[in-house]
Amino acid sequence: MLFRSQAVKNEDLWRRLDAAREQHRVEWRWLKGHAGHAGNERCDRRAVQEIAKLRKQFSPEQLAESRRQFEAGRVNDDKTPGLF
Repeated sequence: MLFRSQAVKNEDLWRRLDAAREQHRVEWRWLKGHAGHAGNERCDRRAVQEIAKLRKQFSPEQLAESRRQFEAGRVNDDKTPGLF
């Protein structure tokens, strides 16, 4: 298991990742962000593109409310469908 005795953020997501990892051979590698690694740069471009799509589809108020709900552990409500 990946966990230490100290508290971690998003523990539920880390546990899901750990369960998925058990079914595969995984080699973890730390990469410095924005350092010219092709895969990392591609991922960053995709993230920026997806954020731009969300900003076109939802108002700043809807995005802010969705983020508040996500951070509070409440997702998929009827006020901001399709975000999380």
